[in-house]
Amino acid sequence: MKLKYLLIPFALLASTGVFATSKSATFGTWTFFEATSPQGIHYCSIINAVTNKNIGQNVVIKGALNRDVLRVDVYKDTWNRPQGASVDVMFDFVDNQPLTLPAYADAHILDVELPLEDTGIFLVELSKQPALQIMFPAGDEDSWTIPNRGAKNAVQKLVHCLRQK
Repeated sequence: MKLKYLLIPFALLASTGVFATSKSATFGTWTFFEATSPQGIHYCSIINAVTNKNIGQNVVIKGALNRDVLRVDVYKDTWNRPQGASVDVMFDFVDNQPLTLPAYADAHILDVELPLEDTGIFLVELSKQPALQIMFPAGDEDSWTIPNRGAKNAVQKLVHCLRQK
């Protein structure tokens, strides 16, 4: 089934308020962007990055036209994870129903592929819940809490972009 058929219309979603973030980092606003790779692949993405510290720390949710999967890239410039290592990452929308997925590590990035059956609800929850919490069950990193500021608009743009032919 194509990704565009799984995504629920977002016109009726209500954006909720700001959620307090962790003591170590404050994330900003979800922002949409799109680009075409040198290989000609058109990507649609949303990003949220830390704004209060002089570090590179962000979350990118991205998809490519004519592909059915979304990826979540979790990035921190102070990581140095072995390439190819598998790391579990938990996503929770502050509702105590976490989704645990394996991530492919490559130095500063953890690359997580969202299962096709979870993609639509993941984007709906990102739009309407107060925050996305990213947890690292191995205990080698504190949890990240990313408020939903700008998420509804960014997700709507992401879905529109991914539906283009």
